[in-house]
Amino acid sequence: MRRIAASVLAIATAAALIALPAAAQTRDEERAEITEITQEDLDAARSRRDAAAQRLADTVAAYDQALINEAALRDELQALAIELSGSERELVTLREDAKTIARAMYMTGGDLGIAAIFDSASLVEVPVISSLLEFAGNEDVAAIARLEALESVYVEQRSRLDTALVEQQTLALEVDLLSEQIISELRDLDREYQVWIAAYDEQERIKAEEEERRRLEEEERQRLAAEAAAYSSWLATSTTTTTSTTTTTTTTTTTTTTTTVPSGGDDGTTTTTIAGGDTTTTTTTVPPAPSGGMTCPVAGAATWYDDWHAPRSGGRLHQGIDMIADRGTPLVAIESGTVGRLRNGGLGGITVWFNGESGDEYYYAHLDAWADGLSAGDYIPVGGLLGTVGNTGNAQYTVPHLHFQWHPGGGSAAKPHDMINSLCR
Repeated sequence: MRRIAASVLAIATAAALIALPAAAQTRDEERAEITEITQEDLDAARSRRDAAAQRLADTVAAYDQALINEAALRDELQALAIELSGSERELVTLREDAKTIARAMYMTGGDLGIAAIFDSASLVEVPVISSLLEFAGNEDVAAIARLEALESVYVEQRSRLDTALVEQQTLALEVDLLSEQIISELRDLDREYQVWIAAYDEQERIKAEEEERRRLEEEERQRLAAEAAAYSSWLATSTTTTTSTTTTTTTTTTTTTTTTVPSGGDDGTTTTTIAGGDTTTTTTTVPPAPSGGMTCPVAGAATWYDDWHAPRSGGRLHQGIDMIADRGTPLVAIESGTVGRLRNGGLGGITVWFNGESGDEYYYAHLDAWADGLSAGDYIPVGGLLGTVGNTGNAQYTVPHLHFQWHPGGGSAAKPHDMINSLCR
């Protein structure tokens, strides 16, 4: 059996080596030396996966900051574009005014370089000689000064816009690279863990087949033994037949059993009464109903950092925690409870409001899809499938992730970071 399990694991390991990085291959070699995979081995593999995923937390924080900076630059670009558009409209008006002034001065004082004003795109390009200004009145001088000042502002605005565009493109590239790095590493970690799961499942399948084969062989052995015994008995009695009469006396005893289920912390009591006889009382403990416990809402490799109240677009503050995972990673019920509301649209995209049996509510946002057949009011046990990780809603240009909110007692959102750390690490 152990040799069979080892060979199954070796096959699964060889397939995984093709896709996994060198660090993962080292752990695959360790697996090849294991004669049988236990549940403890799976738990250890999952712990290694989760610990490795959390080492990406600094990268996730850098990614989030890059997103914030890139969003701020987009806002700045929009504001600069509006300012630039207004300056251009005002420049058109002031340049027409300047040309009107130039024509008037030409009619008064002759050609003092007026042609240069008509040919230039900007008054800044034309030296304003003192002889020209001598022919201009106070209002004309003020108009020309406004034009010069606005053209200087316009040049500065264009320069700021060009610089901001370059910075925004650089940040967008940084966001893409960080996103690719995070998802690639999480995908590799999950793939390695799934190799363990597949090898364990194959091992258990072979063990079950072996046990079934032995059971069938034992049944066949017992059947043959019974047939042989029956044949021997027939041979022994084939020449002599003995008839016997058996009288059977049956005594019926009536038994009454009463079971008391404990209330509070008391033990259950079972009382047995035999008719016409004594009464015997025994005490047994009725096990409490299972609490169900809690589990990580992301059933796969995920990483996160404490981004509670981090700035978001429109002056909002982040009201949850973003758990980055590969697209399609299962999302499960953090505790047993019922599906509250399902929605597809708005900032959250595909979302689930989940009502836990504890009275707490949980919000899952940006899902790629709901679980098949999921409906409001469905009872979902802890660990039951709700949907998969995605980036719908206003997260469509970000890395796939679960936006998770915790509402204790159904009230306002509370910081979920410590709870997620305790459940998912």
